[in-house]
Amino acid sequence: MTGEPSTRHIVVMGVSGAGKTTVARGIAARTGLAFAEADEFHSEANVARMRAGIPLDDDDRWPWLQALADWMTARHREGVSTVLTCSALKRSYRDLLRQGPPGVFFVHLDGPTEVIRERMSVRTHEYMPPSLLNSQTATLEPLWPDEPGIVIDLRSTSEALVDEAVRRLGLPAGDESPEALAGIEVPVDTELVAATEAVAVVEERPDLSGRA
Repeated sequence: MTGEPSTRHIVVMGVSGAGKTTVARGIAARTGLAFAEADEFHSEANVARMRAGIPLDDDDRWPWLQALADWMTARHREGVSTVLTCSALKRSYRDLLRQGPPGVFFVHLDGPTEVIRERMSVRTHEYMPPSLLNSQTATLEPLWPDEPGIVIDLRSTSEALVDEAVRRLGLPAGDESPEALAGIEVPVDTELVAATEAVAVVEERPDLSGRA
């Protein structure tokens, strides 16, 4: 649309304990993108449920996801590119995030559940207990071939993960100009395409077009 600023919006996704915050902060430091932590957008009710070890359901998540999409949209209108942490476990959740600004891309930090569980056992989180990892893993829907994004093995070092994300997304390190950030197309993850096409199950996609 004429007059619209050009921006990029990176969502670092994955289950709790995958290292989303560390990688997203690293990308922000390397590129100058504005950073936001999705946990800070949760309602008090959501925080209370998670602190009690109760998994969030879709009704709990929709307002939270909409708030994240609204934040990215507001930054887009200011001409500011962003990097955001968000579990974004389901395709429908990612569809809602993409209904925010143009130029939303996903970085999925993926790896063995045992590795993530070990990480969670030695970290402290204000309200996300390790007991919720199983429900998150069960809910997780990997990126579909038509979704803009990449998958990275979380077993690499934090520095290597940031390096790979910046390189594969074509993010210009140290250059915040909207033109530079918007001018490079994210490559298709061919391994992801091949793996997903091997799955014959097609899930029904919810229609989110009517959501505010």
